Amino acid sequence: MRFLKDVLYTDTFLIKGHVNTGERRLSSFLNNTRKRFIEVEEATLLKHDGGDRIPASRMQVHIRDILFAHESEDTGDEILRNLAKQQRDEIRMTAFFSSAAPLQLSGRIPRRAFDSDARRLHDFIVVVQPEFQGLPFKTASEYDLFRDLHYVIVNRDRIAFLFQ
Repeated sequence: MRFLKDVLYTDTFLIKGHVNTGERRLSSFLNNTRKRFIEVEEATLLKHDGGDRIPASRMQVHIRDILFAHESEDTGDEILRNLAKQQRDEIRMTAFFSSAAPLQLSGRIPRRAFDSDARRLHDFIVVVQPEFQGLPFKTASEYDLFRDLHYVIVNRDRIAFLFQ
């Protein structure tokens, strides 16, 4: 069994497992894949309402259903990771998702992350210093992961509105 490095959050489920990113960062993979469904191996699904855990050796998740994601393991190019840590031109924001449950995320994003959609290169953006409100922390300990993250990968298409 491999280390379950990826966490995907959808309207209904928290999905833990392994996305084969080809040694790329999860954010790069999500932004560059042409697939509508991504494969998750050795997955466990946890229903947000505290329902049963559903194991799946292999499953497919539609990319539009992902609200946000996180990788628990550093992968990809060390030089690119170090460049990403350098000071960026960021703004503080609060976003509300278009999701079944009211979900709010505050954090820092690149200043130009929501500039003209005509030039848009990335559907997923990295939010640093994320703070969530509305997550079902009391249903399972796995949700505690989202309390102290350094970053989270957010699906821009699932953000309903954003405050700066």
